[in-house]
Amino acid sequence: MRTALTWIFLILLALGGLYGSYALSQAFRTDAREAWQKEAAQAARWLSGTVLGWLAESYTPLSGLAILFENSREVTEIEFLGATDALEARATAFFLDAKAVARRQADGEGWSIEFSNDPLGPLSPDSPLGRHPEIIENIQVAVDHPDQVMLGRPFSADDGSRYSPAALAIQDVRGPLVVIGLVNYDAIANGLFDIHNLDGLQLHIQGRFEETSGPGAERDVIGEPMAGALYSVTTRTVSAGTDLSITWYMNEKFRNGPKEHLSLLTLWSGIVGTLIITAFIAFFVQRNQTITRRVQEATAELKKVSQAVEQSP
Repeated sequence: MRTALTWIFLILLALGGLYGSYALSQAFRTDAREAWQKEAAQAARWLSGTVLGWLAESYTPLSGLAILFENSREVTEIEFLGATDALEARATAFFLDAKAVARRQADGEGWSIEFSNDPLGPLSPDSPLGRHPEIIENIQVAVDHPDQVMLGRPFSADDGSRYSPAALAIQDVRGPLVVIGLVNYDAIANGLFDIHNLDGLQLHIQGRFEETSGPGAERDVIGEPMAGALYSVTTRTVSAGTDLSITWYMNEKFRNGPKEHLSLLTLWSGIVGTLIITAFIAFFVQRNQTITRRVQEATAELKKVSQAVEQSP
């Protein structure tokens, strides 16, 4: 009975030590992950703010061109191209690949490009706007929201680059016109990763763009979710009339992942220590039982000898 109780005590001691080691290890693991996630959230918010800042600065040339047309009786193509070059030269962050001015056609039924610095791209005067319905729709949305920069639905160019038209509808001495630019999402994403060396991060932008019938469905702008991401941070905001959702995904490569070395050290140290202590106690208990048994055997033998001596004549 005493031996059984001893072994039950040793088993409970070992289980308690192992559970305590695991619990302490998990506490350290949780602290490490929370610290890593806090660092990741700060980085994601800062990067999302950079994206929004770059987008806002990219709209500035549209306002500058609008001012040029509003305050001139006649703007020539040379003046338009000179203004676009000057605005680009003064911008600190520029992701508006092309700029153009569209006016209503003579029949009043459609729009055509009057001036453009994109002779071979989607905003070329020689290319029908109907080739990219997103641009036509964005022009109409801008007309419905005059004096506001409106961001349109994204589309892919022939080279695979992702763009969104951004339009600003105004009035000049000749009537209504729309200043249009193409926001290059690939340039924004590549600029972030090239400048900041964002190892272990992946960008995914979605947006709900204003359409002629009202707010549209949420669409993918650029990027995709990361498979096996450890953490993600989403920033929701409004930019040029569009509800944007900017999500950053992080895996174990970001800042070398959560610092779980202390957790692993605690776990294995606790397991080894528990086993050593349990084995040490078991050894002494076994040793004590062996000594006790030998003493009892020696005592019993001595008692037999003593009884034999007493019984002899």
